[in-house]
Amino acid sequence: MRLAYAVLSLCIAGAVAGWLAIRHFDPGQGQAMSPPSLDLPMPVTWYEVATLAFPDRLVRPGEVVAAARFQLAPRSSGRLVDLSVRPGDRIAAGAQIAVLAAPELEQALHQARAELSAARTDLADADSDLIRLTTLAKTRAVSEDALRKGQVRRDRASAAVHAADAAVASRQEHVSELVVRAPESLMVLSRLREPGDLAGPSQPIIEAESADGRRFDAWVPLQEAERLRPGMAVQLTLNGQPSPVAAEITRILESADTSTRTCKIEVSIPSAVGARAGTFGEVRIRLGETPKVAVAEEALMERAGVTGVFVLVPPDEVRFRSIQTGRRFDQAVEVLAGLRPGDRVVLDPPPTLMDGARVQTAKP
Repeated sequence: MRLAYAVLSLCIAGAVAGWLAIRHFDPGQGQAMSPPSLDLPMPVTWYEVATLAFPDRLVRPGEVVAAARFQLAPRSSGRLVDLSVRPGDRIAAGAQIAVLAAPELEQALHQARAELSAARTDLADADSDLIRLTTLAKTRAVSEDALRKGQVRRDRASAAVHAADAAVASRQEHVSELVVRAPESLMVLSRLREPGDLAGPSQPIIEAESADGRRFDAWVPLQEAERLRPGMAVQLTLNGQPSPVAAEITRILESADTSTRTCKIEVSIPSAVGARAGTFGEVRIRLGETPKVAVAEEALMERAGVTGVFVLVPPDEVRFRSIQTGRRFDQAVEVLAGLRPGDRVVLDPPPTLMDGARVQTAKP
């Protein structure tokens, strides 16, 4: 058995030796070729690490909200007899929303009209008496005291007509308020009452929001909010929108949330942007510029899952150095750790470039 293993080992060794002889044999010269030299420098292009002014941006999430959200209630109390709107309906300004019934209001209106009619009849009678007394006073058929009393009666009747007329107008206004109309263009969110229920100033019938005005609300850290001002230009990235939207800050709340130490900012949304309330997005605010160590994107490569660059080491070697990267801006990458300004790194390193290899450098 041992003899068989020995024979097999000799056969394998002979096969390897024969392959090497054929591999390095030049038929034209009749002698074995020497293996290629590993010391030839590889040509590379280098780039000097420098600082770059990166935009100092504040990015915060938020959502689109309606400019106003409210509960709509009738001014007069009554029983709801018609409510034709439903959640999701868009209602134009002045459109009818609901109708209430209040028999006592209608009865009061009829009574006020009857009182107005009686006051006008009394005024007409007082006018007629005053005309008669004035004619008789010219012939001294009646006394001046009787004429004065006729004038007073006529003035009282006129005042009674004005009072009754005002009462009718007031009752008519109360009755007209039984028809609830949209105060502005709005979107119905929910119905708070159903036909047959009682409704009044303290019993709203629907919850709604403004259909036209939209804004974007976001919460920013308190220390960052101190750098913001109303009127600052921002960019909004909204879900469902193909491109960022230019906008501006309209309001910064003075009070902060005590638990999160953040305060709310309100950003206007152009009317041309059809953003629905509840849409999520991000607001990007440029606060200035900050110098950062940066490296060109084409210098980066990944080895064994580690991001790094090849750094030139005098006199003609390269060393792979892992780095920690940050933001990207204008084809450059922020370097958080691993490089310093003035370091020279290889651009577009070939896959065959190894750590410690000799190179022949050329500046782009």
